[in-house]
Amino acid sequence: MIVALLLACVGPEAGPAGVTGGVQEAPPTGQAAPPSTPTHVEACGGDNGWSQAEGTLPVSWCARVSPELGSITNEEEDPGAIGPHVGTLAPTAGSTAAAPPCGVENLVGALGLGGTAAAPAVLYCDQDKEGGVRFATYNPAFERIASTFVAKGDCSAVPGSGTLTALGEGWIVSWAGTTLANDVDVGGASGTYGIVAARLDASGSTVAGPVRVEVGEDIGHVDLAIGAYPLAVAVTWSGAVWLAPVPLGADPTLAAPAPQRLTSGAAEAAIVATGAGFTVATCADADGQLTLWQLDAVGAVLGSAPVAGATCGWSQRPSLVATAGGVVLGWTGPTSAGVAALGADLAEAWRYTPPGGATQVAALDDGVLVVTRDGTVSRLDESGVVVASAVHPALVDAEGSIGDLRLVVSGLDALFLTYGMSNYPTGGGHVDTFDYVEISAAPLP
Repeated sequence: MIVALLLACVGPEAGPAGVTGGVQEAPPTGQAAPPSTPTHVEACGGDNGWSQAEGTLPVSWCARVSPELGSITNEEEDPGAIGPHVGTLAPTAGSTAAAPPCGVENLVGALGLGGTAAAPAVLYCDQDKEGGVRFATYNPAFERIASTFVAKGDCSAVPGSGTLTALGEGWIVSWAGTTLANDVDVGGASGTYGIVAARLDASGSTVAGPVRVEVGEDIGHVDLAIGAYPLAVAVTWSGAVWLAPVPLGADPTLAAPAPQRLTSGAAEAAIVATGAGFTVATCADADGQLTLWQLDAVGAVLGSAPVAGATCGWSQRPSLVATAGGVVLGWTGPTSAGVAALGADLAEAWRYTPPGGATQVAALDDGVLVVTRDGTVSRLDESGVVVASAVHPALVDAEGSIGDLRLVVSGLDALFLTYGMSNYPTGGGHVDTFDYVEISAAPLP
């Protein structure tokens, strides 16, 4: 038996069945994609009658961003190179996908989603050998992913350890990291995790940074919002919540205050820019109590209030969006799940309790969009009443366990990012972890 297990781990590290190799450059505008290009149904689980099933959201496209199982142009010649590559998609067979080869792992974190249904953008930490922080775009017309390393070196394989935020025609990206491009440390004690951020153009090329902001403790989770300047909220491994201005705003001459400690004993935090400043949501580590904090334009605390009956915890970052009248909050926690609209004074206007738990919310012109882990996408009106609902098949059919979701609304479409993992015992008590990231788009229900 031992010999058999050892033999099972010997051999080339081929990708899961169905994955195509070889670099295929995107064809010129106006030409059809090559015949060998995987279709969206091949990329996210196979055709399960998505378009025919009643109550099913008509998914426009779906693509697997990680693992990066297509051939990579520049990394074949120089594994340490930083630069763009174009590869084929990594198709899967949904929940029936074969286990990856013995010894092959894929650890992913620092998830961010932005852009539109026609031009989505993704940030993620690829915590593999020669890994780092990646920025990726997807071309639905030709089913091609183009990605580049924002930074080589250590990042965290925790979904909530990074964020992607739009700024003008480009992006501010932030993550919990130790080293940066070409393994050059940019400050801080060796091996400690600080807040690292960079400003990118629309294609993902770095135009400013990366910079590192120290708070004196190891950072675990990071979120960021942009007001007068980019303000990050970070949760340390000891449970402290820090507010940390990042010097990468549209006005580089604007002086930002020093980092300040907001509270302690927390497990997660989220931040959103509002008309007058910022709103922060924190999750208490002890009992999961969800609390909202109001900040002014420079990050000073104006007040705070617990959300009655709302709980959240580790890797259960609340979903927080600004509206004309205040904020909408979505949460799934140890003892409760729901969506609530709160005014500028943090008074609750309405509450909705979705059966599947509200993992993500997004503001609409006439209401709110809610997504749950069971794949249900619901449209609520301005009073919190469900007016339309449908099931997203790629979420239902996601391989392994869905650990996190991201949601962006662009016009009449919604963008979804699905993160999940599968664990494969390999003998000798070792278990390989196989994380994956998929993105998809669909019209609003």
